[in-house]
Amino acid sequence: MKTRRSSYRLPPPPPKKRKKKGSPGTAKVKLKCNLSREEPIPKRKATSQGPNPSRSFVVQDISVKHCRTTRRNSSTRETEFPFQNLPTECKVKVFSFLSDIEKCHCARVCKVWAQIMRTPRLWVNADFKKLFLTVEKNGVETIARPSAVEYLRMKIKTRNYAFHLVSRKAFLKSLTFSFDLQEGEEIWLKLLIHCLHETNSRELCRVVFNWVHTPHPYMFSDSASHSKSSRILCFHKFLKALHHACPNVASFAMPFDWSPLSLHLLSLFENVKSLELYKYWVFRGVSQSAINKLLDQFPKLERLKMEVAVQVRESACYPQYTVSHKSLKELDIRESNGFFLWSVTLPQLRTFQVSRGCWSGPMIDRDHLKIPCLYTVLHDGAPNLQRYNECKLDGDWRVICSEELEQALKASCFCKKHKRGALIY
Repeated sequence: MKTRRSSYRLPPPPPKKRKKKGSPGTAKVKLKCNLSREEPIPKRKATSQGPNPSRSFVVQDISVKHCRTTRRNSSTRETEFPFQNLPTECKVKVFSFLSDIEKCHCARVCKVWAQIMRTPRLWVNADFKKLFLTVEKNGVETIARPSAVEYLRMKIKTRNYAFHLVSRKAFLKSLTFSFDLQEGEEIWLKLLIHCLHETNSRELCRVVFNWVHTPHPYMFSDSASHSKSSRILCFHKFLKALHHACPNVASFAMPFDWSPLSLHLLSLFENVKSLELYKYWVFRGVSQSAINKLLDQFPKLERLKMEVAVQVRESACYPQYTVSHKSLKELDIRESNGFFLWSVTLPQLRTFQVSRGCWSGPMIDRDHLKIPCLYTVLHDGAPNLQRYNECKLDGDWRVICSEELEQALKASCFCKKHKRGALIY
């Protein structure tokens, strides 16, 4: 017999209840039946019997962890410096101690720093020499002669660096470069004038530049074939543009040709306190009237360094110079050749530097020149002198000539007493 299937079906199983997560103030406590239930941690009460021994281990474990985390957080808060909470002026002051390359790296950190790096006051030094390759010789860094590919890269870097300063509206305080201003239809001259006019250069106070030479991949560049007079004209154009853009320059370091127009253009800067005038590679003599005009035009001058190659003449009329100034404190003629001092009137002079280098003139009898001793010249004209080359002078150096000063005079003076032999060579 066939049995009928019953139509009765079992009811579905009840839905499983989800386990609720414990609240932050709960902990799991194991019972004797190996089941777990959640219950709040009881607060420890100060009783005479002490805490409950069955639950004390849970409370002690949690309290130790809490103490460790709080100590760790407090220590990190003390060591971390809240740089982002500083005002913008303080951030700009901190970033001002970085170099230009480091500032560009900082601009890539975040948007806030990138916006700060656009502050014009952060860009105060325009140094185009950093774009060249440098070689260290005897502890002195010199610009190396680049290859043809590196020279093209240098041109691109120079142009990009100039437009970077213009886009930031930099407040320039110093300018350094080494370009032949005549090269390539005056491309360097036009670039520098554009940079001066489009930036905030009214506060520019120091200019160090070489307007004669550009590091070139070839020994003889195209600029060497041009006339020397056109290069001097470019130098005059740059001085005019510099005076128009920033008339308050206080320090110059540059080659100088000692022409009347160059003296006139340089005298337009009335606030000059430091001058470093190097020899222009064209041989040119310097007259006493040119030196007098230079010193008379700068009443605030405190430091003067000259590299002069005196033109060779007859022995009887070889020039000897006189230097007089009221506020000059430092005089350096170590790089000069044939620049003999006859007398000085420098009441504020503190440092005097001179050397007796290799003589490049003819063999001349010293008796015809009548070169005075430098000790006598400084004794009469520089009463407040404190240093002669590397020799520190005592307060009574005008009364007693020390052995150290005597040795320094023997190494630098051309007089009969301090130089052996009757000839100048």
